[in-house]
Amino acid sequence: MVNLNPTRERAKAIDFTQPYFITGTTLLVRKGSGINGPADLDASKTVASVQGSSDAQGLLSVQPNANITYYQEYPQAYMAFKLGRVDAMVKTSIVLGKLAKDDPDFEILMPPFKPDPWVMGVKHDDSKWRLALDELIMDAWHDGTINELHKKYLETPAGFELQIWPDYY
Repeated sequence: MVNLNPTRERAKAIDFTQPYFITGTTLLVRKGSGINGPADLDASKTVASVQGSSDAQGLLSVQPNANITYYQEYPQAYMAFKLGRVDAMVKTSIVLGKLAKDDPDFEILMPPFKPDPWVMGVKHDDSKWRLALDELIMDAWHDGTINELHKKYLETPAGFELQIWPDYY
């Protein structure tokens, strides 16, 4: 299973479950850089992103003047940031947190400027399968499984809650 963001374009081909995880797109910057959010990213600042990622599009939707340099993979983008080749890196807070967790000179700007829900894609018109997956997601929230996994693998409690359909519990 891979994380998937629901978009209008993707909805033309598949249906989506409800989100099983929610993070947000934000920026990794150097402390004291003067970059406090997307508004500070004019064309003179360079931002690292990964080809094919929706994060750059999210940034461009709130700062059309952002100057984005694309890399093949996240480690390459992060290394460019770390070496000072770019002024910031755009990605979800969860990925940025993992990449930069041991570097005290960097900070992740919070809260995220764009929500980033993770869903599963299912074949169009397969409501039976989609509803079965939705029920599994709600059960995992209700019994604490998602929070336990979040703490185990991400070392923090989940900073969000999924709305559980009241007639299920």
